[in-house]
Amino acid sequence: MEENEEFENLCNAQVCFLKLETMKISSCRKLKSVFPVALARMLPRLSTLQISYSDQLKEVFRKSSEEGTSSGKEIEVPNLKELKLRKLSSFVGICPGLKLHAVNLLKMDIDDCPEFALTFEATQVIPHHSTIEVTKNFS
Repeated sequence: MEENEEFENLCNAQVCFLKLETMKISSCRKLKSVFPVALARMLPRLSTLQISYSDQLKEVFRKSSEEGTSSGKEIEVPNLKELKLRKLSSFVGICPGLKLHAVNLLKMDIDDCPEFALTFEATQVIPHHSTIEVTKNFS
């Protein structure tokens, strides 16, 4: 999805992807990112995100030039429960330079993503009443 003025006006006027719960992306060899950061707040029901075999994918949420290098900003995906990333040779992060706030995240399955570094602040990502299962395999 390309971010431009028309997209911003549309999304500010109404909630986009209101009912989207599951997103599976596979074999999109030229895909570099999935959503602009501005769209994160418009995915209120997204609970499962699976991405595989997308060689050029670097990030899920892409910052615009206007968002610059601000490191204090968070991306909130309130209902994300499951995140699966597989065979993503260029993937560096979900939202590099920003904090992911996913209080319902229960499972992360990361397989063959050699550029990805799993870093997060537990208080930002994992609520005190949940358990998270993380699998990271670099076979």
